[in-house]
Amino acid sequence: MSPTAGTASQESRAAAWPEVLLASASPRRTQLLRGAGVRHRVIVQPIDDAALSPGCGDAERWPVALAYLKSRAAMENELCRAPGQSADRPVVVIGADTVLIHRGKLLGKPADAAEARRVLAALRSDEHVAVTGVALSCAHAARREFFAVRATVRFGAITEGQLDEHVGSGAWAGKAGGYNLGEVVAAGWDVTCQGDPTAVIGLPMEALTQRLRAWGVPLELLHANNPA
Repeated sequence: MSPTAGTASQESRAAAWPEVLLASASPRRTQLLRGAGVRHRVIVQPIDDAALSPGCGDAERWPVALAYLKSRAAMENELCRAPGQSADRPVVVIGADTVLIHRGKLLGKPADAAEARRVLAALRSDEHVAVTGVALSCAHAARREFFAVRATVRFGAITEGQLDEHVGSGAWAGKAGGYNLGEVVAAGWDVTCQGDPTAVIGLPMEALTQRLRAWGVPLELLHANNPA
């Protein structure tokens, strides 16, 4: 077989694979998907989760509910944009949301720098739980799946200087609890994680890749052709 024929065969197979859409503008989630070999397209969902409240509901179910709202909004937008596309090629939408739970209190994204500092100061020398909820949906197959993965994070004696530097840099913005696990570890914070660290970062990749394979996304093949 000629190299040209092999390339054409790969492209033909790729066209039959489900297209993966990520209903999130988070660069961290995109990096995790690319690292796993998941070729995908980002579609920003019109959901302002900061304006929503879990009320008296189960805190661990809240990120799953938000993930579903994001995936559903993204799917509806996609169907409106290209109404006949899903009939030709399945589209799998990934929605995700991450929250922290500290001493029974739900922590989302800080509204400002002052709140970020208060939250991070409260997390020092203590444990908290990060929960990422994920929703997968496919209109082509009328299929949906929801799950959540949790990990326990412990912060040690983080110094005032470390907090000042982190908050002053703006690195807290748009992140549950005001931090990204990889960033604070790289900054030398005293941090330990029990469980899948990618669940803290924003997408629990071990659980997600298993499900994507079951949904017909061949990750090994995609990895070889990953543009990242």
